[in-house]
Amino acid sequence: MENNDITTDVTTDTVTATTRGRVGHIVLDRPRALNALNHAMIDGIGAAFDRFRPGNGAGGTGDAVDTVLVSSASPKAFCSGGDVRAVRETDLTGDYSAGDSYFHDEYDVNHDFATFPLPTVALIDGITMGGGLGMSMHATYRVITERAWASMPEMAIGFVTDVGISHTFTHLPALATAGRPTTALGLWLATTAYRLTPADLLWTGLATHLV
Repeated sequence: MENNDITTDVTTDTVTATTRGRVGHIVLDRPRALNALNHAMIDGIGAAFDRFRPGNGAGGTGDAVDTVLVSSASPKAFCSGGDVRAVRETDLTGDYSAGDSYFHDEYDVNHDFATFPLPTVALIDGITMGGGLGMSMHATYRVITERAWASMPEMAIGFVTDVGISHTFTHLPALATAGRPTTALGLWLATTAYRLTPADLLWTGLATHLV
């Protein structure tokens, strides 16, 4: 008989990870900030992946999980990106260590999504920008709703297309120019902060399913 009991694996103010049956479920829960990723939230997501990692002998549940699902508790946003306000404030004081640590740990979480040994599913409902794409677009399956839209707005604030999305954008469907493939679509998305609609996300392959 299938076990549908829910076991709580990680709980913070902004991230909850539970196990139900063979599914590990990570829920982002910082609704007032549209799930913008502060450092504590990034640490919570990283801790959840560690718990679900197969072979984790440090009290993990990975050997009891076949799939990891990531979703949002907010109907407005999956994740609106990185909360870089605190990073900016410390950088302006001349202390760059907090920013270095923040981005190091955020990119570790992106790496977890991209390389996790189990299938990962991102359920994308509402706003998904910047760091939100860095999580969801590296998942095995990217499931969107009709309310989903996505953007990489970093160029609009003088930043770079980070969180592994520059790699993702270079592997979008190639548009033919003079009979030759080109990465113009990815370059355009990376430099314009264009808002991708559900249809755009499906056509580009950034989303795999619509529900």
